[in-house]
Amino acid sequence: MGKRELGLIAAFVAVGVLIWQFTAPDTGGEGFSFGQLLSNARREMRGRNASAEATTSPAIAIDASVTELRLTLSGEIEIVGETREDVAAELHVQSNGHDEAEARQLAEDVSLAVSRLADSVVVGWRYPEEGRQEARLTLRVPARLRIELSGRGTATVGGVREVALARTGGRIEVNGGETVTGEHRGSRLTIKGATRVDMYSVSSETTIEDVARDLRLNIRTGEAKLARTAGPVTIMTGDASVRVTSPSGNVRVEGVDSEIDIRDASGELDIDVRSSPVTVTWARAATAKIQTRDSRLDLELPTESDTYSVDVRVTGGELRPPATMSVQTDGNESTITKTGPAGAPAIFVRANGSTVAIR
Repeated sequence: MGKRELGLIAAFVAVGVLIWQFTAPDTGGEGFSFGQLLSNARREMRGRNASAEATTSPAIAIDASVTELRLTLSGEIEIVGETREDVAAELHVQSNGHDEAEARQLAEDVSLAVSRLADSVVVGWRYPEEGRQEARLTLRVPARLRIELSGRGTATVGGVREVALARTGGRIEVNGGETVTGEHRGSRLTIKGATRVDMYSVSSETTIEDVARDLRLNIRTGEAKLARTAGPVTIMTGDASVRVTSPSGNVRVEGVDSEIDIRDASGELDIDVRSSPVTVTWARAATAKIQTRDSRLDLELPTESDTYSVDVRVTGGELRPPATMSVQTDGNESTITKTGPAGAPAIFVRANGSTVAIR
């Protein structure tokens, strides 16, 4: 930007301040001051280049009848569940301003809006209109509470009974808890060590690990990585990438236009996909039912070949067997069968218009 443009900007600011000085209503204070006019103009041109911080301890009152804390996300939030009956809050705010005094006052003006709704305490935010503030809130709460988060921001929650995400967005991390449910849209979601999980994820990078019981995930676009799940896993996916590593329980997947990668499975598998490449490896033999349409399927069979049966049928596609297996062909259908001992797990594959590679 050249000197001419800067001069024009300065002139417009000065004229604007001058018009305001002459047209503003009389408030009973000091009259027009040309010196004050120039001071205000210079102040606006300098911008809010100063910064300051303030730390407060907002009061959030609860009693034994409160079972839920609802919180709107803003800035960075940490919620820690503890063996306690009250809520301890620390709010740290950084603000800019025209000078340090104004920046500090704006930081101090940030506060929490706390209200009661039946058995819930609802926590919102109050920000000043001027300046730009960045807030960091830490809450130490009774572990018995259910925490509901809404809005978009950054939050870490751990040690509470239940966490519900009410269409949240941003970077959310949940550690522990009996139940984690809700909806997440955009950025990153991490859940570790929960007992149960039931999530709807859209355009997110989702990581879920060490779930003790059942896990349900409905994912649309984005990416999901699930690891070391102990109970049953149910996945509904569209236009997403999903990897499941070391699942101990049964895994059921329905997907379209997705990428499915299941590694080191040891429970039963039920997979039904369309236009979705699938990769499966086993830690030990287990029953599997896999149906694909217009897809590619890569199977790495369990190493102990005498402990399971195989029944693969490919119609209108291509079957690529290992050297130890022979293919039977009838028209546009290719078949591989291998019989295991009575009662052994069986791996069934039905593929239509797909390429199936076995090794």
